[in-house]
Amino acid sequence: MAEPSRGHDSHVSPPRRPRLRAAAAWLALALLATAAFENTLRNGFHLDDWYRIVGNPGVEQLAPWWRHFVEPSTNATLPRLVQYRPLLPLTLSLDFARAGRHDPSTYHVTNLGLHVLCAWLVYALLVEVLAAARARRGEPPSAPGRGAALAAAALYAVHPVAGVPVNYLCARDLLLMHVFLLSALTVYARMRRRRGDTALGWTSTLLLLALAMLGKTTAVMAPGLVGAYELLLGPDVVPTRPLARRLLGAGARASAAALVPVAFFAWTRLGLAFSDLDKIEVPTSSLTYALTQARAQVDSYLWHVLWPYTLRALPEAPLVPDGLGEALAQPAVALGLLGVAATLALAWTLRRSRPAAAFALLAYGIAIAPTSSFVPLRYAVTDYRIVPGLPWLLLAGVLLLRRALPTRAWAPTAVAGVLWFGVAAHVTNADWKDDLTLWSHSVAHGGDATARYNLGVQLLPSDPARARELFLDVLSENPDYIVAHVSLGLLDLHEGAVDEGLRRIARAVSLDPRRPDSWRWQGRALLEAGRPDDAQLSFERAIELTDGPPLLDDLLDAARSAQRAGRHVQALRLLDELHARAPGGHLDSRFVEAWSHHAPCLDPNEEISPYVRALELEAAVKAYDAFLATHPDDVQASYNRAHALQALGRRTEAAEGFARVLALDPSHAGARLGLEQTRDP
Repeated sequence: MAEPSRGHDSHVSPPRRPRLRAAAAWLALALLATAAFENTLRNGFHLDDWYRIVGNPGVEQLAPWWRHFVEPSTNATLPRLVQYRPLLPLTLSLDFARAGRHDPSTYHVTNLGLHVLCAWLVYALLVEVLAAARARRGEPPSAPGRGAALAAAALYAVHPVAGVPVNYLCARDLLLMHVFLLSALTVYARMRRRRGDTALGWTSTLLLLALAMLGKTTAVMAPGLVGAYELLLGPDVVPTRPLARRLLGAGARASAAALVPVAFFAWTRLGLAFSDLDKIEVPTSSLTYALTQARAQVDSYLWHVLWPYTLRALPEAPLVPDGLGEALAQPAVALGLLGVAATLALAWTLRRSRPAAAFALLAYGIAIAPTSSFVPLRYAVTDYRIVPGLPWLLLAGVLLLRRALPTRAWAPTAVAGVLWFGVAAHVTNADWKDDLTLWSHSVAHGGDATARYNLGVQLLPSDPARARELFLDVLSENPDYIVAHVSLGLLDLHEGAVDEGLRRIARAVSLDPRRPDSWRWQGRALLEAGRPDDAQLSFERAIELTDGPPLLDDLLDAARSAQRAGRHVQALRLLDELHARAPGGHLDSRFVEAWSHHAPCLDPNEEISPYVRALELEAAVKAYDAFLATHPDDVQASYNRAHALQALGRRTEAAEGFARVLALDPSHAGARLGLEQTRDP
């Protein structure tokens, strides 16, 4: 009998269901992250954004792109904030080139995209970790595991803690570091799971780790993660192999990964003569700082993982007392240390039966160690400090809950968790709408003195009485808080108490006469008080004290004071230096330049030839054009430009300019008169 035909069965391709499930997982993570953080696109600039993005010439030009890798100063305009994280200004300059201006939504789109990429990489890495754990226990590769990886990645995708760098644009350095670190670990884990070290695998791993270090130096903890992976999940982990030999193998691989941080710090120290630690480390006892971090795990970080609604910028986080006994008397400190010990004990207990959970517990501590250990940093607590450790903490929680819960309760619990944190993210994103909402929320939930001061600054235009209360409250806590003295002095000036205001600001200068900021603020106060000559001296002192090239703001302020004092040639010299460093202009620098060209031509008593006067007016028109390119609705600049054109005899252009002014401000009497004059025969 003839064998029946098998049709197309003999040519059936491999089933597509696994690929479809993987594609569905990627799509779900992207949609979840976008849904949780889409309202961040309407938020503004905050904190260091004003020094790293807005007004930073380092990001306002794209070429040459390689300068960010040899000039740390492109990172920020404020010297004490300059850090060597070249991928941050490089990507910010790409955003500026794309938008052509500092539009917060442009930067938020990039940050959100990086966060989605992080969520994808978390999923890919956790799949590899769980696959290695199954192999470690001798289970078949097809055993279940992707569900736990997807659940942890989904929680990460929507978690408000992971979303802080989406809201805070300058925290993009953390996102960039995390993208490349997760990529490096995924490549490494996949290489090791296949039981073979390859040149391509190691080269890719080390290159990605180098990029992670160029994003943010917290990637220095990568060798620790590699070592922990080898000890608990590596293919060489077999019961018959002595522990000493396993430790030696893990140490060798961790040492290979450590070559990248060593090369990085050698380059920055020896090649650039620069160090991030010199900028961010503070003189505090290492033990005191470590005990403070133990307390922070209890009353800040782990608490916000569960209840993120009290996440706040610059929380009140005083250091614990110097004495160990006195520190341990604080329940949160004792509980934090107990938690560290319990985590280590649990990881040891689970190392054989649940190696993935054991690794996740260790990885959490390793990932946050650079910023939550013995190295005292400027801020004891920062909301987004545990973001690198968050995937591991979530994985450990997912694995332990999955083991504890009944099978039927597992999936609904995971979905409920994603919904809980997704809603929380959408709600807390609103706190970042602007500086007023950010600092109001922070102060309402226990912000520190700087948070209260910042809230006062935001309230100055609308509620000066409340602002004064906040400044005085800060000074009652710290009488030497320089910027609070300055802000109170400026408030006095605005309210007509000129002598009292200048006295307060002089006090601020005396508290730290080597601080350029103090002289800068005094200069601005003197300028506001109508004393441009004295202001000029203060600005020159600020420039003199600045470490490195003068700040653009200082050059602009000095030019403005010279211009108001009638020293237009000096003002133009200062502006030339400013524009050489920031070719696109800086704030209203082009307006100051235009007026410095324009004003001498308005003085009929000044001895200047008509030819020179015409050249000055032509330069003024060009400078007004440059200013109006970024401030098209500025009435005063538009009127001044039309006036200069009228003086040059360019009647048609002047008429168009005056008409533009009247379109912006129909009641502008000067523009109406100018328009009539251009029409006279």
